[in-house]
Amino acid sequence: MGLEAMSEYNGYKRLQEELHRLVERIIREYTSEAEETWSRLVEEFSRKVRNIRGRITA
Repeated sequence: MGLEAMSEYNGYKRLQEELHRLVERIIREYTSEAEETWSRLVEEFSRKVRNIRGRITA
């Protein structure tokens, strides 16, 4: 493999690694955001259930 081809290969390799890190970061952030949203929805649902139970027993 010539020097120019090797340099081009290394450039593509670095680009691939950078893209891989970016995808991992996006997945981590999306997962974290999804977990926070899910927690809020569960808490809201639980609060509504408690309110309904309170009205039923009152």
